[in-house]
Amino acid sequence: ILYPEAMWTSILTGPRSDKFRQMLDRHTHQFVDKMAGKLKPFVKAYLGEMEFLQMKDDIAAQIMEELPKHIYHSYDYTAEALKMEDTLCTAMKGLTYLEFEGVLHPVFEEDELKLILVGALLGAMVGVFQLLVMFGGVENETYVIFGDSIDGHLATGCGAESA
Repeated sequence: ILYPEAMWTSILTGPRSDKFRQMLDRHTHQFVDKMAGKLKPFVKAYLGEMEFLQMKDDIAAQIMEELPKHIYHSYDYTAEALKMEDTLCTAMKGLTYLEFEGVLHPVFEEDELKLILVGALLGAMVGVFQLLVMFGGVENETYVIFGDSIDGHLATGCGAESA
């Protein structure tokens, strides 16, 4: 569930990706200002205030466009820096049974109907297999169910011929 690829995909394309973009823009602007250093007034005078601002926006846009193509290089570092596996393991061990179920339930809830249908299908298949193996099928046999045979005649035992 929590691994670097999924985390970065969520950061870059998830519902709150706009927050990441705002942060990236802000840091890009600060970085460009820092790199311009003491020459910043001259650069602004040469380009103009609006053009300098547009340049910083363009740099941030290019970073955002290229980032998904290269972010995979950071996956190992991300996992190590955040100690994701250790943190998750420690947190999961500290959960009560009900809390643990609360964590897992949403994962399976999405496919709950599929799980029920597959379970029903497998149960039916095992039941048919058991019928065939244990009773040799249903051909020319009368089985007693709750004291009556399948054909409605009273039988004395399982598999007894009808009278």
